[in-house]
Amino acid sequence: TPDWQTLLTLPAGTVAFVRWVNLRDNFRSCHVVDDPVQLCYMDDGLLPEDTFIHCKRLPVHPTVPPLILSDARLLHYQYIHWERMKAKQRWYQALELMRHPEINTLHLYRAYHHMDISWARQDPVLETWFTGYEARGIAVRDISLEPHSWFEIELLKLFELYGTTRFRKLSLWESDWPALATYHGFANPDRFRDPRNGFERLVHRWLRATQDHYRTLPVRLIGKVLSMLGW
Repeated sequence: TPDWQTLLTLPAGTVAFVRWVNLRDNFRSCHVVDDPVQLCYMDDGLLPEDTFIHCKRLPVHPTVPPLILSDARLLHYQYIHWERMKAKQRWYQALELMRHPEINTLHLYRAYHHMDISWARQDPVLETWFTGYEARGIAVRDISLEPHSWFEIELLKLFELYGTTRFRKLSLWESDWPALATYHGFANPDRFRDPRNGFERLVHRWLRATQDHYRTLPVRLIGKVLSMLGW
C-alpha cells in the first residue's frame, strides 16, 4: 500500500500507528483491533522506556506528532498456535508473582486469560494480506508447530527453585507437569505435581466459569470476598 512509501519519508522520531490483526482458527478468521497500535518508528536514537515486562515496544518522541497509517496491517500470529500461547501466559503469571509477591492473583488470572473471553466478532481474513509475500516465495501461512515450547522449561525451572506450593494460587495446573518434567529431563518429576487443595481448585474453576462475565457486579463482589481471603 502507499503507507509503506509514506513510512520511508518520515522525519526522525516519528511514531506510526498500525491496525493490529489477531489471526486465529488456522488463518480462517481474525479480530482486527479497533485502536491502532504503535508499531513503526523512524529511529532517532532515543531509547524506549525501561520496564520489567510489557513495556512499550518503541520510544515515543515528545515533540514529533504521530502518524496513523490507514491501509497497513500488522498480522499477529499468537493465536494460531493456541497451546504455545497458553504456555507463554502461564510463564508470564509466574514471572509477575515472583516480581510482585503481594499481587492480587484474581486480577492476574483475568489479565492473562483475556483470550478465553468469547470473541465478540469475527472479521474476514483478506487474501491480500498474504499474496504479496507468497508471490515472493515467503510461506507466511506455513507454520511449523513445535510440540513443546521453551516457556515450559523456564516454568519448570521456577518450580525447581521455589517449589510448586509458591505458585498454587496461579492457574498453571491444567498442564501435566510431572509428564513435562520427564519429557524435558528434570529429575524426580513427581515433585512437580499439582499442589492445590480442594478450595484452590474450586476458585480456579469459578474463575474459568466467570471469565466472560468478570465485570458484572455479582462476580466482582465474590472477587472482593476472595481478595479478602488472600487471593
